[in-house]
Amino acid sequence: MNKIISGTLIVIALLLAGLIYVQYQNGQKVKDINILSKQVLEQMATARQKGTEAGIKAQMYSLRVEAEMVFDKYSAYSPVCKNGFLNDGLPNIEPSVSNLLKFVDATDQSIGGIECVSSTRFYAISIKTNPPIVFEPFTLCIDSTGYAGKGKVDKDTLSCISK
Repeated sequence: MNKIISGTLIVIALLLAGLIYVQYQNGQKVKDINILSKQVLEQMATARQKGTEAGIKAQMYSLRVEAEMVFDKYSAYSPVCKNGFLNDGLPNIEPSVSNLLKFVDATDQSIGGIECVSSTRFYAISIKTNPPIVFEPFTLCIDSTGYAGKGKVDKDTLSCISK
């Protein structure tokens, strides 16, 4: 659905750009649609990247709340992760996993760059994005100490290492 909307917006923007941007040179109309459409596409790609990054950040922050809900139910963070990935068998974790995979255009957590480690008292979760989903790859990490930001999972301390 998002791809259809994005494609529709691009077409509308290009049509408007073509209709609006007409430059007069020496009394003749010169259409610079190629230059303008390139600028419009670059701006839309930047907006799409920012939207993707915001969506990933929002899902990572909601995972923190979901991890606390798991802790409240099981008195441990251990169930949050399973085999190095988020435990999508838990009802409150599964929607976030699905949303994260949509944002990074992946079918499973290993392809999506999701990493998760947990114990009774600690957890750390990260997701790595790669082009073409974003222009500059980045890894976001959250952990049970309250850290949220760029970083990667440290499997020894079950926390995030900031970059």
